[in-house]
This record gives sequence, C-alpha cells and structure tokens, in this order.
Amino acid sequence: MTSPEQILPEDSSLLKGLRVSRWVVWFVWAYVVFLIIILTMAFFLVLFNANPGVSFVDWVYRSSDRAMEPFRGMFPTETFGNGSVLDFSFLFAAMVYGILGLAVNALVNFLDRKMSEEKARALYISQEQERRREVGLAAEAQQAYAQHEAARQATAERMGMQQAAAQRRTADAAERLASSEQATQPPADPTRPQGG
Repeated sequence: MTSPEQILPEDSSLLKGLRVSRWVVWFVWAYVVFLIIILTMAFFLVLFNANPGVSFVDWVYRSSDRAMEPFRGMFPTETFGNGSVLDFSFLFAAMVYGILGLAVNALVNFLDRKMSEEKARALYISQEQERRREVGLAAEAQQAYAQHEAARQATAERMGMQQAAAQRRTADAAERLASSEQATQPPADPTRPQGG
C-alpha cells in the first residue's frame, strides 16, 4: 500500500506552489506580528516619555517609523506636563496591522486546507492506481490460470485420444494376430480324437 509520504510532496506542481506560497505568507505573518509588537511598544514608550538616547528605545522608534508612515498625524496627540505623549495613531496602526494579520492568518489556513486537499487527492489517485494495478494483476493471473487449465485439458484430451488410438491399434493387432494364427493352423483332423 502506498503511504502519503511515498507519493508526496514532490510529485505535484500545485503542491509545490502551495508550499512556497505558504512560506511566503508565513513570512508576511511574522512580519505583521513583529510590526504590531513594535507599534505597541512605541505607543507605551512615547506615553511614558522613554529616553530616546537609550539604544533599545531608539531602535523601537526607528523600527516603528516606516510602519507609521501611512498613519502619522491621523489623530490629534495629547502632550502631558512630564513630556509623555498620548498618540492614538500608534494604536490605530497596530489595529490595522492586526486586521492585516488576521487576513494573512486566514490565507495561511486556506493554503493549509488546499495542501491537505491536494495531498488527499494525490493519495486517493495513488490508491486508485494501486487498486487498478492489483485488479489488473488478478485478472492477468486468472487469465493465465484459465489458459493453463485449457492447455492442461487439451493435453489430457490429446493423451486420451492417443491412448484410445493405441488401444484400437492394440486391439486391431491382436485381432490380426488371432486371425493369422487361425489361418496358419492346420485344419483339425476329424478322425483324431480330441483332447488327448
């Protein structure tokens, strides 16, 4: 019996394409999750007036700059006396990227489902081919057996005919021998007493 590992994954170009697509989508998903984490951290760092001179804070600000491009200035910011800033643009951007992440997750699930269907289809085709091959082999074996039986029966009939012909020849020879013995025997003398 063929297992899924024996026929998959290399034998289907659709399956290869789905696998590549899945890896690309996983990469996009990981990037979106990364952006959500960075934007959330940036929101809290700005809110708590973190020192931009610290390398980690600077890295978070630089990392969030490009992701914030489409959202910067979307909402008014509120600045407090201690220098902390309440900027809802960070949260909105994180929310939009979260929705994008959900869409990417749905795409990953769709691709996984498609890959499973393709594997199941390939396995079904392989099993069907195996079944047909086994049915074909059984039919060939049955046909070979029938031919063998027919040949055996023909041989038995031929041998029976040969035996019958040999018996006829033997009977004919015995009959000829008996008739030739009668022909070569002198006629019985009627004057001679029998039996003695």
